[in-house]
Amino acid sequence: MVQDESENGNEASSSVTPKPALIMSREMRREFQAILDNAAKTDKGDGKTVCKAICLISKEIGIQRVAEAAGLERTSFYRTFNGQTDARISNVLRVVRALGCQLKLR
Repeated sequence: MVQDESENGNEASSSVTPKPALIMSREMRREFQAILDNAAKTDKGDGKTVCKAICLISKEIGIQRVAEAAGLERTSFYRTFNGQTDARISNVLRVVRALGCQLKLR
């Protein structure tokens, strides 16, 4: 599992290899899952609502921390989840997994 730098005493790696889910409380993970579930239900099929939800969640945790855990460059993360480029499903799934959540599409 990815640990906060203060927890393990090491600086964050600049590697873009995906890592296991971020460490967070169960309550926080449940809250984030509820946000993602609602976004998936209300998304109009373009993925923008889901990406906005992921961006909001990531800002609460820390964009850099989430991007690293997902194996994405921070700038790429910003472009994708701030709506500047179309999100690739592979990147969306990498971030959702890093958050320890699931994306349920219907």
